[in-house]
Amino acid sequence: MLKNYEKVTLVCRVCEKSLIGANCKYCSWECKIKHGIILRTHTCINCKELFTTKRGNHKTKGKPTYCSRKCFGKSYSNKNNHSWKGVQEERFCLTCKSVFVIKKTADKTKLYCNKMCKMNRPRIKLMRTEECGFCKILFTKPKAVRGFKYCGIECSNKAHSIKMRNKNNPNYLHGKANNGYPVEWNKSFKVLIRGRDDFKCQVCYMPEEQHGKKLCVHHINFDRFNLSPENLITLCKYCHGKLHGKNTREKCKEELLNLLQERNKSLIMCIT
Repeated sequence: MLKNYEKVTLVCRVCEKSLIGANCKYCSWECKIKHGIILRTHTCINCKELFTTKRGNHKTKGKPTYCSRKCFGKSYSNKNNHSWKGVQEERFCLTCKSVFVIKKTADKTKLYCNKMCKMNRPRIKLMRTEECGFCKILFTKPKAVRGFKYCGIECSNKAHSIKMRNKNNPNYLHGKANNGYPVEWNKSFKVLIRGRDDFKCQVCYMPEEQHGKKLCVHHINFDRFNLSPENLITLCKYCHGKLHGKNTREKCKEELLNLLQERNKSLIMCIT
């Protein structure tokens, strides 16, 4: 005959509810997750705070004892470190001449008792006298500073401006920029050239109304005394600025001459 065994009631490990089934340990999936968090929660030896490890770490040998590497380093620093020998030395501050004690190995090179004494430390600089390269006045400067030939910024700027004049300037062309224009070059003459070109830039065809101000009249061969209509063309300020580059003059001169010749041919064809 079969023996009557007593029924054993199973209880959930977290919420202690009665379970149905022989192999059940938790009443729900949420209780299973909570129990896993409880198993992975430990107290840090250094900061005494609770921390939770990642899943799978609780199965390793030994319980984790530190919440981070920072706490691990602090717990093994100074006297807790087996190789710590201890540093305790009295020194005189070089600024205020007071006595301070060194207690850390990192402060072996410390020469001042605090930051204020370090900021106000006596600084000795070896000075030397030199003659200014522009005004020829004697001035003093530290020996460590090299390549400084002037007594101040004003003398330096003036010397640089003199050095960059005429052919010493990398953008120098012919030296005729300061020469004046002929008497015939006036506002009414410029209006005639603009009217001939329909008050439009002959490169990008921007009208004067859209430009916002009067268009420029450009000398194609860059000779300001040549006022013949074949040498003048209307341009906006953007196209005009591109033509006055040092390396683009000859190329732009040929392009503008070809442009004027084609336009004149088209006018002759329309008239005939």
